[in-house]
Amino acid sequence: MTLRAYDKTAKEERRSTIIQTARHLFEKQDGRLPSVAQIAEAASLGKGTIYIYYRTKEEIFAALLRESWAPALRIVEEEMTARSRPKAQSIQSFVTRFVEYVEANPRLLRLDALSKEVLERNMSPEALIAHKRAFLESLDRVSRDLEAAFGLERGRGFQLLTRCHALTRGLWQSFGDPVQGCATAEFPHPNFGTELKEALQEYWRGALSKEWLMSDEMPTG
Repeated sequence: MTLRAYDKTAKEERRSTIIQTARHLFEKQDGRLPSVAQIAEAASLGKGTIYIYYRTKEEIFAALLRESWAPALRIVEEEMTARSRPKAQSIQSFVTRFVEYVEANPRLLRLDALSKEVLERNMSPEALIAHKRAFLESLDRVSRDLEAAFGLERGRGFQLLTRCHALTRGLWQSFGDPVQGCATAEFPHPNFGTELKEALQEYWRGALSKEWLMSDEMPTG
């Protein structure tokens, strides 16, 4: 391995250490953002070392947020681009796996809920643009495969994915992490997973109804 390659690998490992330490502390502190000093101490690094890679703690957690959404996008690729089965089955499989993933990772949605008002407000314009662009580019890559699989016009897949993300975020903010003692027999608290699964099924089936009609695959149930 050349010195340059070793240096690049070492930097990526250090960056990963910072991200994973931030993840652990975020979970341990019940959704509160730890300080750079806390992350540095837990990672056995100096604060100065952290600042080589990230200028603020918000930049660290923006990177963690993008990393945490990556498995969900892989689910889209694996389930929604399979051309050997009916599209209705692809949507059903995607929704089931997607909901299972986000339910198993409430940390992701707690962090996502902080994105607009906490993370983005405390990032430099340059860092914010880079963060937004990286996330949107990851959506765009997946959307191209989605468009090819469903025969969608360019840009439609991206639109579907951004709305899916917004729907997930909104339902979590409404129904996720319910306050104990608020629900009653008359007004039970909606279950986030159930609401998300039904909403996504209704959304994707309705959004793609035109394509189903053209291919005679419109589901009846």
